[in-house]
Amino acid sequence: MTIRRMARLWLVLAIVLLSPWALHADDNPAVPTLTRHVTDLTGTLTADQLNQLDAQLVALEKQKGAQLVVLMIGTTQPDDIDDYSLQVAEKNK
Repeated sequence: MTIRRMARLWLVLAIVLLSPWALHADDNPAVPTLTRHVTDLTGTLTADQLNQLDAQLVALEKQKGAQLVVLMIGTTQPDDIDDYSLQVAEKNK
């Protein structure tokens, strides 16, 4: 096997192996980075409501160790809610 053919084989192998990673690295750039326990991208809650709910969820986490996060969005399209919620969880760990 020539060096040129071997290099081409390695290149094809690398493309095949890295393609799924590249395709799923940022499937939906609209998935937000969560910076607090409550994120309202719909504008439904007032600032006071956001702060109050966020404080309650922070207190819950401190008292019980359970973490609850609220994300309010207009739609998950083109993803279904299961896929979208998994993307949010994976992005925000």
